[in-house]
Amino acid sequence: MSFEEIDTEDSASSLSEVSSLDDEFDTMHLDFDSSEEVTDYDDDDDMDLHTWNEIEPESDAEFLEDHGLIEDMYKLAATNGYIWNYVIYTGEQDLTAGIGHAQTIVMKLLDGLDGCYRTIVADNFFTSIFLAKYLLEDDTYLIGTLRSNRVGSGSKVLEENLSRREVYGLQNKDGIKLIRWKDKNDVLMVSTRPSHSASVVDSGKTNF
Repeated sequence: MSFEEIDTEDSASSLSEVSSLDDEFDTMHLDFDSSEEVTDYDDDDDMDLHTWNEIEPESDAEFLEDHGLIEDMYKLAATNGYIWNYVIYTGEQDLTAGIGHAQTIVMKLLDGLDGCYRTIVADNFFTSIFLAKYLLEDDTYLIGTLRSNRVGSGSKVLEENLSRREVYGLQNKDGIKLIRWKDKNDVLMVSTRPSHSASVVDSGKTNF
């Protein structure tokens, strides 16, 4: 798999405009939290509150974590905050052959949702070139930040000498784009949406 340079001219269809999708359910967000707070029980709950108060966990999720019953909670949410699906990770899971932990979680969260040209927004815990290609083959787009050790054959995107506020991008034959933006620190992104380009759009806001 090889990557070629992509257009870096200003474009209205840049990564900074991802949030303008019409259908909020077309864009799903992946998240994980190992300390998710759960609402406390009401006084009307049918349980011995005195016993629970002696344990005094900060939250139900922390109680489960402290007793080795849960390590992480992974969630798939729509842009309006609706939790579509979640996975509770207890430290063990059935891995698909050749697929790591993060990719396995994504596939479980997306069960029944692939194949409809939805867009998955994820952080660099989940994203990889392999995942981008896998989802694209199932008619599902992926955008998100990417760890520098996961660029594979697109390592040229890391070698380009950029000044602050400059952007550089590569695209392979599968339509997977690697985009690097230089600020105080480098921001590396991956996108499979056809409309995205390696361009910077002035938002009118100033960061200090």
